[in-house]
Amino acid sequence: MPPANSPMGLSNLQPFSTPKPEDVGTICYTSGTTGTPKGAILTHANLIANVAGTSFGITLYSSDIILPLKLLEVIALSLGLAVDNLKLVDDMAVLRPTVFCSVPRLYNRIYAVIMDVVKTSGSLRERIFNAAYNAKRQAIFNGKKPSPFWVNKIKARLGGRVRYMVSGASPLSPDVMDFLRVCFGCQVVEGYGMTETSCVISNMDQNDILSGHVGSPNPACEIKLVDVPEMNYTSEDQPYPRGEICVRGPIVFQGYYNDEVQTQEVIDKHGWLHTGDIGAWLPGGRLKIIDRKKNIFKLAQGEYVAPEKIENVYAKTKYVAQCFIYGDGLNSSLVAIVCVDPDMLKAWAMNVGIKDPEFLLCLQPALLKSCIEFTYRERDHKDQNDIHHNISWQENTKQNKDVKQLCTNPRAKAAVLKDMDIVGKEAQLRGFEFAKANTLVLEPFTMENDLLTPTYKIKRPQARAYFAKEIADMYAELSESNSSPIKIS
Repeated sequence: MPPANSPMGLSNLQPFSTPKPEDVGTICYTSGTTGTPKGAILTHANLIANVAGTSFGITLYSSDIILPLKLLEVIALSLGLAVDNLKLVDDMAVLRPTVFCSVPRLYNRIYAVIMDVVKTSGSLRERIFNAAYNAKRQAIFNGKKPSPFWVNKIKARLGGRVRYMVSGASPLSPDVMDFLRVCFGCQVVEGYGMTETSCVISNMDQNDILSGHVGSPNPACEIKLVDVPEMNYTSEDQPYPRGEICVRGPIVFQGYYNDEVQTQEVIDKHGWLHTGDIGAWLPGGRLKIIDRKKNIFKLAQGEYVAPEKIENVYAKTKYVAQCFIYGDGLNSSLVAIVCVDPDMLKAWAMNVGIKDPEFLLCLQPALLKSCIEFTYRERDHKDQNDIHHNISWQENTKQNKDVKQLCTNPRAKAAVLKDMDIVGKEAQLRGFEFAKANTLVLEPFTMENDLLTPTYKIKRPQARAYFAKEIADMYAELSESNSSPIKIS
């Protein structure tokens, strides 16, 4: 590397210097979920160690087509290429990828839409689907390869060649993982990692048919669980040891750029990186993420709440596109800001007999449903491109206005909360983990409105400030309904 004050350019070419393992490969900034992003210093040795370790968990072939390839997309954009995320499904049908990497948010939407179609198709067809689904799921669990006959139409929407799905960034529900395996007839794996570990800490073996875990440790690191007594997690817990996940090895970063204080907060004197995640060891050396030490808060009666876990549960409901769970030590219950799926909400309004003529003029078919071509009856399709319709929020002004009005309808709020309660009971949420009130919004959480990080995690301080009025209003309503004063922070 030439001195900082040396001349640059074609007339002052510098000889290529082969990087050494200890040289800085990149400074990768954290997503900033709870505050200002921090620059994690990763050396060439860190990056090579992680790639080498991760390569043990997946088999790729020269014929594989992997989607997405973010760097090439950025390069293409710089050259004038137009990329439309709204046409993701159509593009996949053309590209016919064999390896598909995504986040739980998209997988959850696919799951919710297909299940809604099944449940509204009539009792006979629902029973037929459930029988076929359960038979195929059991066959997969028994190590057999069942016939793809029942799922060919669904598979075709992703090109028909996907053999490998990868999920990351946040936990994927075991139900959704099993559903993807059955309906797309492919291997579905989940990994766990963070910026500070050059990416992967653990990942599932490609032949592992069990769900609900994030696999075994990356061979390039070691993992231990440290007791968290204030949350009642210990390494002596039975049947599974539990505690904060700590990582050590060549994948661990060198520290935060120009921030020695925070570096020492996460890396102890023995070189262990404290992740802030709570894990449990399952049989076979599998790691399961069960809680979060960071991003937890305590309610007025002393219960600890991990909001991300609850948000992931509610994301499985058909009405919920995104969800922000809020609570604090001054109140005894949780409230939810729900970014709704507009098509699902409009369909609900029509089904329950809301007959505002102006509203019905803007009613369109459920666009996500049409993308998944898993129908038992004919539908009039206007647009089959908008699988991210609710995320892009590009409806015209008239439609936005009507759906916004629907979001304030008490019946709509009650219907969404009821659906959230059903899914919460299925996931065995504890009583205090249920949202007691909700506010429906149309505008999605995005990086543009500073509510999402680049890894699609909610920025909690920003979300709390952004929805301060809505949060205060919900607690005021709960206070009135309970006939007891509730403080608002």
